[in-house]
Amino acid sequence: FELPVQIGRVKTVEFVVNDPRVSRTHAKLEWRNGCIMLVDVSSYGCWVKFADSKGAELLLRREDCVLHGTGELALGASFADVS
Repeated sequence: FELPVQIGRVKTVEFVVNDPRVSRTHAKLEWRNGCIMLVDVSSYGCWVKFADSKGAELLLRREDCVLHGTGELALGASFADVS
């Protein structure tokens, strides 16, 4: 795939997530300085859990972070919210 990739719940983004907690345009993946970045542009935030972090979660609200290795992303609600 080509970067940037927009993530959200509207049909005009490249990666659609059908969940009311996800903003119309929630986040984007972009290439910056040789790294893939997750950039939160939402009202509710993104959570990142890296596989090597022993379960620790990073909350992004209108912030960005470098993605590395393996892990999980949660959009609009934390990993603790099972709904």
